[in-house]
Amino acid sequence: MKKREEILETIRRDPFLCGMLSCYERAALCMKGKRVLDYGCGYGWGSWILSAQAHKVVGYDPDKERIDFAREIFSAPNISFFSSQLGVQEGLYDAVCLFMVLPYAEEKKEILKKAAARVKPGGSLRVSYKTAAPELTEVLAEWRRESQWRLGCREERYLSEAENIVTLVYYDSPLHEGLL
Repeated sequence: MKKREEILETIRRDPFLCGMLSCYERAALCMKGKRVLDYGCGYGWGSWILSAQAHKVVGYDPDKERIDFAREIFSAPNISFFSSQLGVQEGLYDAVCLFMVLPYAEEKKEILKKAAARVKPGGSLRVSYKTAAPELTEVLAEWRRESQWRLGCREERYLSEAENIVTLVYYDSPLHEGLL
């Protein structure tokens, strides 16, 4: 417990990590009673933030060492962590979060497709990235042209003079446009 609080305090002092923490805190406000996939959960602190409101959180990251750390430090009764895609395949989710995942992925559009496929009808796909990754704008636009997903919300948070953090919330139906 003490180590968890120390890590969260370190995150709050770092501008980038604090911006990322903000993505999770904002998303958590909309997750009451929902089943959530944190795709690319890293060390698990974002999944833990989401778990405060969500019914169930599944944290996935391909890095087994990060998942081991997440299980040790950020475990909770309503969180499961997996380093295998098999753990992600169990059912559909009300929301899938891809926070700061796409800038580091080689197959960006493929990950978007995989993540979107895990969202149940009426659910949301939440994506965040730094504006210093401008290639994502075109990848996301191309993905949207090829899919049914609609942009419901776009937020931008100041990170530094050179960049901001963008969070996008997509819905699979025009009926959900404009909702958080």
